[in-house]
Amino acid sequence: MGLEESPGYVVGVQDAETGQGVFPFADTSAGHRLPGWILALVTGWRCGGAVKLMSVNELDTAIALLSPAAATMFEHPDLDAWKSISESTGPNARFVVRFSPAP
Repeated sequence: MGLEESPGYVVGVQDAETGQGVFPFADTSAGHRLPGWILALVTGWRCGGAVKLMSVNELDTAIALLSPAAATMFEHPDLDAWKSISESTGPNARFVVRFSPAP
């Protein structure tokens, strides 16, 4: 598939007026690679530092893909944060994912 090792990332909401991202959530998976790989799959990220835009539907897809894996945990910090971001925005929201290369 050509992906780098698990990327570090932050997820933000794109400000409609400025186009800039407001980043309320950083990767808190503590070494779990699946959330980063799911965001890479949904956004098309493959390697290096990058900023990718993501729609509400794409964020909902990421949530759906992570949900079965997170079902074995009482709380999954990434899944909870993604759901919170999705629920706090409107249907036309755009999200920003800032990837950083694996260390």
